Amino acid sequence: REFDEDGGVPARHARYATLAEHVRHGFAALGIEALLPAEQSSVVLRSFRLPKGVDYAMLHDGLKAAGFVIYAGQGAFSRTMFRISTMGALTIEDMQRLIEAVARILMQAKNRTA
Repeated sequence: REFDEDGGVPARHARYATLAEHVRHGFAALGIEALLPAEQSSVVLRSFRLPKGVDYAMLHDGLKAAGFVIYAGQGAFSRTMFRISTMGALTIEDMQRLIEAVARILMQAKNRTA
């Protein structure tokens, strides 16, 4: 009932797309490249290349400590990419906190190598 009252599938799809694009733009500003262009990407799960100097464990553990869960790439991609889901009861504010947490992790990685 609540699903239908909130606009059903079209509204949910639009909300997920907004969240996913917010993350994509925020990550791009940090130099993190999306694996696929937006028009070829899902609105609920996006793949990104791991930034230079950051391995999956560092990113995963830092984000988990900040309250976020990410997923490793599968198979040969496990060392070069990570995945983010924007599905569920998430908000733009949550996505902004995610972007800020990633920025902090990137800064920590940069400071370690400096």
